Amino acid sequence: AAGTSVTVKWTVTNGTCSAFDNVTLQNDAQPVVSDQPNQTLCNTSTFTMTQTAPSVGSGIWTFVGASGAAV
Repeated sequence: AAGTSVTVKWTVTNGTCSAFDNVTLQNDAQPVVSDQPNQTLCNTSTFTMTQTAPSVGSGIWTFVGASGAAV
């Protein structure tokens, strides 16, 4: 379930020699975001981003490198 974790042990054996390592697996909640429509703006230097905050976690805006786009 989301928000839980479990520790598992990985053991490797070669003859009478062995080694192990504990690994913790954390099950985080999946964030959900809304899909907002594209915006078209004309001759303005300001605009409002319309994406809502994620249900859990944090969000960040990044450029996807549109051809010929001016910023």
